[in-house]
Amino acid sequence: MSLNMIPVAPPIPLTLETSNASNVQESLQTSETFTNLREQISLRCGTLLEETSTQDVESRKAYQYCLQIFGVEKTEKCRLISSYLPVTPVLQNGPRCGLVALAMASTLTNNQPVITEDIFKEAQTRGYSKQGEMFMAKDLQALAASFLKCPVHHCLVDSKDLFSNLLKHNLILIPYDADKNFSPCSKKGHKSHWALLTGFFAMLEANKVTDQLTSECVRDDEIHNLHYWPHTASQALCEETVQLLQENLESLYVFGHQGKSRYVGLWSLPRLIESNSNLTEAGQMRPSGEYVIPDGDIEQGLRGQMIVINRNQDT
Repeated sequence: MSLNMIPVAPPIPLTLETSNASNVQESLQTSETFTNLREQISLRCGTLLEETSTQDVESRKAYQYCLQIFGVEKTEKCRLISSYLPVTPVLQNGPRCGLVALAMASTLTNNQPVITEDIFKEAQTRGYSKQGEMFMAKDLQALAASFLKCPVHHCLVDSKDLFSNLLKHNLILIPYDADKNFSPCSKKGHKSHWALLTGFFAMLEANKVTDQLTSECVRDDEIHNLHYWPHTASQALCEETVQLLQENLESLYVFGHQGKSRYVGLWSLPRLIESNSNLTEAGQMRPSGEYVIPDGDIEQGLRGQMIVINRNQDT
């Protein structure tokens, strides 16, 4: 399998959740090209995809990921439904992950994208942040409402509500604990980070997918069982699909962007929600004197919360 990438060094070293991680890390600096190593890493880490890519490219890579994880037989028996909005990556400088995620969102909502530095200055003026940290979801929502040209809502994290919005091509800002490879983990909030979700990838048993669903989707030119979610879906189809996805959460992934990598992440939705629900404390590496931390710690400010950016104002 080829990822069709130029062999370049990764933005920062990736760490595998496997016993031979050190061997892979060592080979990053020796004989193998990053193209081949990135293929190996992505199959174990959850996975990192292409930067500033397109829906079909990222969806086909997600398909390859399923082949490696679940096998050819199981993958070929499923219907794969994908939706992805490409984003221009913005890398963070300092603890500005929430501000950078918001800046990336602006590339999909505004004629003129917002500059991270402008958001940072406003956050400081309002007393929301000292160094760019955003430990209050409501504060980030307030900033988003000021800078984006569309409605923005602060919500409690709910799987049904989350992918209902992704079906409508809305955007999600969500805090979570980021592992060394940027995929969701559970560190009690000590690695809390913000991500922007711009799409989903579902692996569904063929006998559970209706003809209406596949007929309204667009089939991929190369992969017979890969279908792209329509740009404008009927309300009936959305309701049907929400119910179907709710019953198959373990087979649902999201496409995520965050400020420490140029690449797209493909993450398990249940694992992301679990990571979000474990955010309870900022940790000793983030003293309150240097950051704006709510009285109830990040359990009050971040846990169980997300921000919905409504790109389609009639939904």
